[in-house]
Amino acid sequence: MSSLSVTPKFRVAICGAGIGGLVLAVTIGKFAERNIQIDVYEAYDAITTVGAAISSGAHEIEIMQELGMYEEFSRLSKPPSSSDGLQYRKSDIPEGGFKWFYIPVQQYGRSSMKRQDLVDILKGHLPASCTVHFNKRLTAYDKQSTGSLTLRFADDSVATTDVLIGADGIRSSVRKTLFETIDRDLIDSSKIPHYTDASWTDLEFLCSGAGVGGLVLAVTIGRFAERDIQIDVYEAHDAITAVGAGIVTSPREAEIIQELGIYEEYSRVSKPPSAIHGPQYRKSDIPEGGFKWFQTPVQQHKRSSMKRQDFVDILKQHLPASCTVHFNKRLTTYDKQSTGSLALHFADDSTATTDVLIGADGIRSSVRKTLFETIDRGLVDSSKITHYINASWTGKFVYRTLIPAERLSKIDPNHIAFNGFVLVSLESSHDGQE
Repeated sequence: MSSLSVTPKFRVAICGAGIGGLVLAVTIGKFAERNIQIDVYEAYDAITTVGAAISSGAHEIEIMQELGMYEEFSRLSKPPSSSDGLQYRKSDIPEGGFKWFYIPVQQYGRSSMKRQDLVDILKGHLPASCTVHFNKRLTAYDKQSTGSLTLRFADDSVATTDVLIGADGIRSSVRKTLFETIDRDLIDSSKIPHYTDASWTDLEFLCSGAGVGGLVLAVTIGRFAERDIQIDVYEAHDAITAVGAGIVTSPREAEIIQELGIYEEYSRVSKPPSAIHGPQYRKSDIPEGGFKWFQTPVQQHKRSSMKRQDFVDILKQHLPASCTVHFNKRLTTYDKQSTGSLALHFADDSTATTDVLIGADGIRSSVRKTLFETIDRGLVDSSKITHYINASWTGKFVYRTLIPAERLSKIDPNHIAFNGFVLVSLESSHDGQE
């Protein structure tokens, strides 16, 4: 009596569950002519995406059709605003040079969509033979005598595969191990070391300004950086304060707040909108009516408002341990050292050094001022940036005031302001008439 032999599945491991890794898994599942076991190893605890939107050209759209997901893509994507394609300009031509050449929008045209929407579509098309493993950060791999590969992860677990494909981004462990172990007879090793690691040694970030922008940046670096980074925030005043009373967050900001892990605290101190349709805009040059010029819909997390100081307090609590805030440090200028680092000079005559300097120091930014004053004149026409160096008065005023509701109700008890948020769009400056 003879027994049937079962051919073991061919195994493919994909390191990284980003868009590249997911597209590859879907492609293998759709076109492979044999039963292939696909294992996708993701370093984080969920399939997420970095970035807001993604643009796809005619070629990418053809691929989506081949993968059988064009119908879903077309429902969620946004077509281009014009049909004549992309326009390129030569940067070394001071004036004109815009119509260097065009890339026409052909066949299906160029479209854009949210990255998360594309990720969700790809997840829905993963083949049954595909398994996604989370919290699996690859550290190295080695080749066995049988020809298979042994994968080693940060949690000390191991796995085997026949083919390993790296889709693990700029700090790819697949690329690092490949270049470190490649046969030196096949390639000149002197030409590949700078491709092994995409990181700097002892990297230090410095942020000038401890307002909302600077604090959000510090929290973001601390949460998502894949290595320890020293963060120094330099604030000109003696405390972290907030200028302005309230702050309004849109659905996009709410998504970022969720990504930063502070949404629960944010939701406790924020106030939801009074209406679900969002702000209403009115043209000021229409004496009567004109209120429903257009409206901004409130989606997903809705639009919320909160006190600026409450938001600042939440951000302060989430600053990483690697972050130090220095007070009474008003940056005056900076200069680049021969080593590539930056030397910072403050108003109190103290100095500091950093690898990366980020300006979050507001309308009178010393970072911007120094950048524009010292930028290579061969790169940019100085006459076009001089007016950006120092903030200057445009000759216009903006007035903001509060009107007691009871007084307005006596004049017009049905005024639209009682029913929702109205923004008035001014066509020209005030001419003194009431």
